[in-house]
Amino acid sequence: MEQRIADFLGQNQGQKLIFSHEVLSFARTDAEAQALKAILGDRDLSIVVVLRDPGSFLTSWRKQLRESGFADHSRYRSSFMYTEDDSWLVDYEGLVAAYASAFRASNVVTLIHEAELAANKSVVPGLMALCGVSRENLPGGWEVRRNVTEPALAQRIKTKIFRLIRVLRTKDTSSRRR
Repeated sequence: MEQRIADFLGQNQGQKLIFSHEVLSFARTDAEAQALKAILGDRDLSIVVVLRDPGSFLTSWRKQLRESGFADHSRYRSSFMYTEDDSWLVDYEGLVAAYASAFRASNVVTLIHEAELAANKSVVPGLMALCGVSRENLPGGWEVRRNVTEPALAQRIKTKIFRLIRVLRTKDTSSRRR
């Protein structure tokens, strides 16, 4: 995964790029955010965090877990499948703090999902405005919602990211014990 990202970045030097994946919202510790920073390298970055109503997010995440072949719940609080109301998945302060720590707070911007939907019927105009593209200049079809990632590839990517997070959390926990 790291090599694919590095290759992609190398092939697209000097271009504005957008990486978007729900799994990026799993970073919660400095070590996890620093690992992502190491993958992305030393470049001018803006981190945009789209925050969703916690209840709506957890409902959607449960559905996505089921559709991906995972259980939609876990009793283990540290699991990515722990979807109770007190889940770390909706610890938005921790999410923003991890990215702010690794990438500087001035480079982290938050958008509120529901506010963007109310204003624009989509988060796309808000995200693109942060890239300097006004709604009037968006190409036709932006409002069409589709997942362009091949499902099997998306599943492999998620599995690798989950494994990376597990390894990083293990390292982070063991370093705290010392």
